[in-house]
Amino acid sequence: MVCLCACCAPSSSPPRPPSCSAASAPPAPPTRTTDTGRLAEIEDRLAKLEQKIGQILEIGRTPTPTAPAPAPLSNEQIEELEHGGTVTHGPETAPVTIVEYSDFDCPFCAALQPALQQIKQEYGDQLRLVFRQFPIVGLHPNAWMAAEASLCAREQGKFPAMHAALFAETTDVEHLQEIADEVGLDGPLFEECLNTGQYEAEVQADYDSGIAAGVRGTPTMFINGSKIVGAVSVIVIKAMIDGELAAAR
Repeated sequence: MVCLCACCAPSSSPPRPPSCSAASAPPAPPTRTTDTGRLAEIEDRLAKLEQKIGQILEIGRTPTPTAPAPAPLSNEQIEELEHGGTVTHGPETAPVTIVEYSDFDCPFCAALQPALQQIKQEYGDQLRLVFRQFPIVGLHPNAWMAAEASLCAREQGKFPAMHAALFAETTDVEHLQEIADEVGLDGPLFEECLNTGQYEAEVQADYDSGIAAGVRGTPTMFINGSKIVGAVSVIVIKAMIDGELAAAR
């Protein structure tokens, strides 16, 4: 390992050769100031320090400009979000719909899953969950193939099991067949689906819809169209759901 910091880098100028220098002459006596001159110097420094403190305090009082809030989604955009993807829970008539944009290789997406399982149990048919694919291949090279694998499993009626297994296991492409076997998929049928890219267009459509809705990272959820980003606590999710249920009454 090579340290490239400035303190360890070699000097750009060659060392001076030994020579006689002014240091060999006797040093000049130090300049001394009178007590009056010394006091004036201290007062001058104090005045400058007070001025500097005032400038710092003024900066602290100046409000920091903030970016404008994103425009709310239109009713048409919300409808498009809620009627694509893969429904994982709840009836069409549920008063609250959560659309989750997720990446199977994202650790924060995996961390969110227990909270979503809890709210499914607590809210039952009052809640509809929609899963949409948002593989961020720049960070997770295997996420796209994992997304397609989940849809190949859906074809065999095994999306929930594959969904859980992908978040619990590594998403190395080499291991997808093993995961498929674990959840009871028809191996040859799964392999053919994956190798032919049968669901590549659907993954792309989910991803594009996320970009259009302002998704830039995972997990991102829309609760009746209200955006929430990150692996938030179940308390935050329940508060938003309760607010939507109260508004629907």
